Parts: sequence; structure tokens; C-alpha cells
Amino acid sequence: MNVVVTTASPGGRDSWLDPRFTRVVADDPQQIAAAVKDLIDRDLCPHMIRSETLILMAEHRQRLVDIGQQVYAAHKTDRDFARDFYGSLTNKPGEWCFPQQVMSRRRRLMHPEVR
Repeated sequence: MNVVVTTASPGGRDSWLDPRFTRVVADDPQQIAAAVKDLIDRDLCPHMIRSETLILMAEHRQRLVDIGQQVYAAHKTDRDFARDFYGSLTNKPGEWCFPQQVMSRRRRLMHPEVR
């Protein structure tokens, strides 16, 4: 199961924590155990968790690409930041996907009857 139980993590990492499958609890063994049990009892679909996380990642990357392109434009580079970024990025956990591919895969996961 791909759920997360964590203690407070200030500094922006909390923006990745979706309350549907993440619990932020105090640094207390009983609270941690209760949160783990709650998420196990929910019997969440790991494909949904993964697809929703990939959507957040795609949105985050798009913001990065937009800012990078603004920097390129300010310096009049006549370059495409997205091409530079995606062309040199290696995804350590597996196959790299463009945001459009993530969305297409998400649709297939969420609606397998529609191809």
C-alpha cells in the first residue's frame, strides 16, 4: 500500500501530502499506530494514489517549466526550457513520462473500460 503516515515536515514537503491517503500526526507511537490502522482500514487503491501523486508532480513540474521559460525569455535565449529540462531528466524509479502521458495513463487507470 502506498500511503503515508508522517510527523510534521515544514518546508514545503507537506504540499505533496494528500489528506485522502496521508496522515500527519504528532511524534507519538499511539497516534502513529492509529493513523496507520485508519489508512489500512480504508483499503485504498494504490493505482489511484499513484495517479493522483503523478498529477501533483506534473503540475509542480509545469510551474518549474513556466518559471524556467520566463528566465529564458528575460535573457532572450530563444531556447525552450521544457525541451532542455525534459530532454536531460532521468527518472530513477522508472520510465519518464511527459505530463500528457501521465494524464492519459491516469484516465486509463481510473476508467479502464474507456480506451
